[in-house]
Order: sequence, then C-alpha cells, then structure tokens
Amino acid sequence: MSAWESYDTWEDEGGAINSPSHYNQGKIECIDALEASMSSIEYEGYLKGSAIKYLWRCRYKNNMVEDLNKSIWYSQRLAKHILAVKERLDAADARTEWATNPIQSETPQ
Repeated sequence: MSAWESYDTWEDEGGAINSPSHYNQGKIECIDALEASMSSIEYEGYLKGSAIKYLWRCRYKNNMVEDLNKSIWYSQRLAKHILAVKERLDAADARTEWATNPIQSETPQ
C-alpha cells in the first residue's frame, strides 16, 4: 500500500470529507464532472488551489482537523491524477518508440 492509499481509509463520519452528500446529487459526483470539464492542466490547478484553500483557512473555521483532512484529500487526488497522467504518457512514449523502432525478429541463418 502506498502512502497515498493509506488516506483512503479515514474515518469520515457523515462523509464530510470523502463523499459529502451535497456533492452527490444526480448520476455523477461533482468532482468527476469538474475533471471531465477541464483539461488536465486546469484540473491540476483546481486540485492544487483547493488544497491550498483548506490549509489557508483551517485555523479560522470551527473544525480545523476536518479542513486539514480536506486539504489532504485534494492533495491525494492531485497526486493520483499526476501519476495517472505520467502512466498514460509513459505508455504513449512506449508505443511511439515501438512504432519508430520495432523490434526486429531474429531469423536463423
């Protein structure tokens, strides 16, 4: 289990961090709709900004720990997104390399 996956098991009474009910109206969760509506770079900026927002204001709200956990949630989502993008790019690079330099099969002489 990676360090990022360990945060998936938080105790989140009432779903205030992982899946708040007010973000789950309809068939798609709000965060998924936001991701679908933005480019990868825009979505990364949104996640980074949200993480900073919760860190910035946590001391001035009633539940500091909840806001810190929300910041971690957005940071975790950002890290997972970046890793997924890297995996897609690595796979695309591998396909490009194969297309330009296919492995020559050896034929017996």
